[in-house]
Amino acid sequence: MILPFRLHRRYGWRALLPLAVLVLPLALSGCGEEPVAVVNGQKLTQKEFAARAAAYTSAQTAQSVGLVELQQWIQTALVEQEAKRLNIYPTEEQVSARYARDGKRLEFTGQQWQTLLDQSGLQPEDIRRNLRTEMAMDALMFQGLPEPTDAELRQAFAAHEKGQQPWSIPAQVRFRQITTDTKDAIQAAKAELDGGASFELVASSRSIDMFKERGGAVALPDGTGKIRSFWPKQLPPGGPIAAEAVAAAFQLQPGEYSSPISVGATWVLVKLDERKPAKQAQFEDFKDVVRQALLRQKAQQAGKTTEIAKRLAELGA
Repeated sequence: MILPFRLHRRYGWRALLPLAVLVLPLALSGCGEEPVAVVNGQKLTQKEFAARAAAYTSAQTAQSVGLVELQQWIQTALVEQEAKRLNIYPTEEQVSARYARDGKRLEFTGQQWQTLLDQSGLQPEDIRRNLRTEMAMDALMFQGLPEPTDAELRQAFAAHEKGQQPWSIPAQVRFRQITTDTKDAIQAAKAELDGGASFELVASSRSIDMFKERGGAVALPDGTGKIRSFWPKQLPPGGPIAAEAVAAAFQLQPGEYSSPISVGATWVLVKLDERKPAKQAQFEDFKDVVRQALLRQKAQQAGKTTEIAKRLAELGA
């Protein structure tokens, strides 16, 4: 997936680089101006190391997190030194422009930088630092490669939009449902709704599905710790949300509820809470992401990853 929204970008070639630098022995808890390592004369201080380790999230132990971050930092320093030597290191203006473009794409998906920062515990400078390193690495990787033509970029964009994870966002609905095991029971539920009872109350008292505890709200964990409550027309088969229920929700206006629907051995009533219109991704908004993906592919094919890893290892020796 060629998304520009990842907070941490780790490159496979980093694992190829040895720690061929002077790593000074000291307690990892130090937080002064003394260096934890020296990379070609550049001092990596305890203070900045502590800040980086605190910003780096991992399921490992605190000590291994610190060691991993130190290794990443050393390797990052080598990348940045080589980019500066070749006069291709990204400027602050370029980093700011990239940060803004990524923010615009986040907004397209309904997210905000600040929300992601709050959830991750990172600061804007942590994101900018990651972007700066990524841009420096890309600059090294892309050196000597021909720029993709406009036709190539548009073709790649169109192919991505036809793939499994397009940038365009389909229309989605947020809805509630009441599920019963008999037609008589669903008709009794509808009679209560027709009489003025709230859908949430009837769902809580009459529904037999997993959504009754939420007043019938069709919402599920999305795998990232958040609850997903908006659904497109096309859903994977075999899930807990019936295609018939989603299709019925798309036929309603917000606040309306359906007639009883037969779904397998059960009966369902659906109420639409909210509808989100489709959002079409525009080529110009994702052009730089497509360019980056194409050039990375070309760099891989040209053996640039191995070439740069070897070069950086020599610099750190």
